[in-house]
Amino acid sequence: MDIHEGHTLPGWLVIILRSRVWAPICLAYFVTLLCWGAFAQPGLYERDGYYHARYAQILPERGLSRTFPWTQSSTWRDNFCDKEFLFHVLLIPFCRNQEDPVQGAKIFAVALATVVLIAQYALLRLHHAPYPLACTLIFVSLSATVLHRLGMIRSHVLSILLFQAGLHFLLTNRWKSIAALGFLYSWSYTFPWVLPLTTAVFSLAKGLARGGWCARPPLAALAGVAAGSILHPYFPGTVENLLTYLQVIDLSATNPVQSGVTLGGELYPLSTSEFLITFPLLILVSTGFGWAVLRLQNCLARESTAMIGVAWLWFAGCWWMPRMIEYAAPAAGLAAGLLLRDLRPKSYLPAMEAGPRRARFLIGLGAVMVLLAAAHSSAIHTFIATAGEAPARRFSGAARWMKENLKPGETVMNLWWDDFPELFYDAPEFRYLCGLDPTYMLRWDEAKALGLEAMRARKRGLDGAWLVDAFGSRLLIVRQPKADAYPELKVEPWKLLYRDDAAALYRYDGPAAVP
Repeated sequence: MDIHEGHTLPGWLVIILRSRVWAPICLAYFVTLLCWGAFAQPGLYERDGYYHARYAQILPERGLSRTFPWTQSSTWRDNFCDKEFLFHVLLIPFCRNQEDPVQGAKIFAVALATVVLIAQYALLRLHHAPYPLACTLIFVSLSATVLHRLGMIRSHVLSILLFQAGLHFLLTNRWKSIAALGFLYSWSYTFPWVLPLTTAVFSLAKGLARGGWCARPPLAALAGVAAGSILHPYFPGTVENLLTYLQVIDLSATNPVQSGVTLGGELYPLSTSEFLITFPLLILVSTGFGWAVLRLQNCLARESTAMIGVAWLWFAGCWWMPRMIEYAAPAAGLAAGLLLRDLRPKSYLPAMEAGPRRARFLIGLGAVMVLLAAAHSSAIHTFIATAGEAPARRFSGAARWMKENLKPGETVMNLWWDDFPELFYDAPEFRYLCGLDPTYMLRWDEAKALGLEAMRARKRGLDGAWLVDAFGSRLLIVRQPKADAYPELKVEPWKLLYRDDAAALYRYDGPAAVP
């Protein structure tokens, strides 16, 4: 479909659709939403952002240190690898010399998400997709998860931007640029192998579309990522990082009860019913791609078929990890634009004089617009509900007490690894056990990691003697609602040191375990 001479759309509709005001209006609308999610709430709805803001602030003073003493029971303690190095470098100007660096990090996050939205629109324009704004709306409306993840202070937003650049280089067959991008990717993101995987599927699908598979792009992507990992300032920590991520993938396919470790919810596969509820528009669009490939293959450019292959790859990825929507959405939006581009000759549109066909076309167009509006409405509702529930930092009061009453460098045990970002942000003067992901502790000492996880999950009583022996600390900090689930904390030898509405700090005064 396209708006060109001899078009089939009513003149008033053509004028509306051709208006240049819609793109800036839509951009301003989305930026307003992102700003609301970032600045109108007392805290972050995705707590890892506190870690990134604080780490970017101290990075200039730390330099390329290979130790990370803030996680005493983690592989990071003696073998630290900043897996998001360039992301943190980009954050530095927004966080350095700031009393509250998370405010600067919020500005950076909104700016980066805005660039991603502009890049999606520009990508569609560069490749002559009709209705680029509508296809950009497909990108942000495929699931409520898309806008939710765009608003986070995390490196995956930078990864989306690099992914979009990779799609452009694939469509223009610039394999040298792909190699350079692979190098940059490995310095910017936890799992840069997203690029070689995408490139391999694109090249394979392009080859299957009337022959001519070329191995140069995937080999260039693979070489670029490998070179970037080897020449990385934290090498060989990048190898350990890859092994850790592969272990995360393995654990995500295992029931937490069986593995004994609970990862972040974004890493576990959805049930069939959950998948249908979470990604209805993505399922519909991906099914439409299948129909197009089967019925209109001879009308599609090889690059369009290849892009549909990439969209299918990450659609399948969403079954495995729902967070893969961050790649499925931009790929599907671009594939839809290329599909429309290839079908825009007059022969594929109802003629002006063909009344019934023209009516069916307009009805279909209206149905698509209603569907997009409904999907976007659902996404906005979910985003507002999620962001609106973001609480203020939960350990600020406890952090002030710790700074006044504890010695700098003391280790304070945290049962929940996802409490670490806030603890690190509010009280970087102290040390903790683990953070960001339990896999770092699991690789450090499996027995201790599983023991701590068992206590956190209440499969085992809170054994203070064992904790002292295992981690060399008598201090334990927990969120206040979680503390009520541990009756052991209400009696000796546990002693309450500090409590407010959000957090509580305890000291174990009993004997350590006998070796």
